Amino acid sequence: MSAMTFEQLRDEWEIGKLAHRYAQAVDRGDGAAWSALFATGAVLRIGDGAVVPKQALEAIPERQLQRYAKTFHGILTQVIDLRGPDTAGGEVYCIARHVYTDYHNTPGSMPFSLSHDVVIKYRDKYRKEDGVWRFAERALAIDFRQVSQVDLFSGNVPV
Repeated sequence: MSAMTFEQLRDEWEIGKLAHRYAQAVDRGDGAAWSALFATGAVLRIGDGAVVPKQALEAIPERQLQRYAKTFHGILTQVIDLRGPDTAGGEVYCIARHVYTDYHNTPGSMPFSLSHDVVIKYRDKYRKEDGVWRFAERALAIDFRQVSQVDLFSGNVPV
């Protein structure tokens, strides 16, 4: 294995930041920032084959926060394969937590908060466009899901 050049190291670092900015933008409901991470003509592929074109991406983060009280996308393993000066591929592991309140329990009882956790693998294609790395294609594959009860905190959590 040959040593990486400074440019290759910088490219890997910049591509790596895409996944983190993606998670942050979706958790904040910032559709403009989220959509800007995708190259011209990019698509998001969702598990069952559904394809979301770039022009429809901006609405997704806001819709997430309409459905859930909050979301948390934790980026775990990331592997990047530089294929050329302007193209790369990779895979990102993520745990996405979607917190909501269940009001469909026994009449008269208190509602409770649940977290719908999804273990995701993103298979990515990246393209450098105008000197900036972006997603050319992002394919989302779900490994498994689980639901658990959670306690929500507002403000600072005592240490």
